[in-house]
Amino acid sequence: MKAKCDFGNGVIECKVTENMGFQGGNHVRAVEHEGRERIVIKVGDIWRPKQPIEKLIPISKYTGQ
Repeated sequence: MKAKCDFGNGVIECKVTENMGFQGGNHVRAVEHEGRERIVIKVGDIWRPKQPIEKLIPISKYTGQ
């Protein structure tokens, strides 16, 4: 399976190593990029890594109840 990924230098196709499902308000996959595994989230039709600000500020309004 392939995914269109953007790591800041244009959109490329990456091999999907694991589909991690829905986590933290995002669809998450592990892909192989330049010989190493990277975690990406789905934004529109493109998969990309989370930005640092997205890791600090929760997007979801989930309260755990």
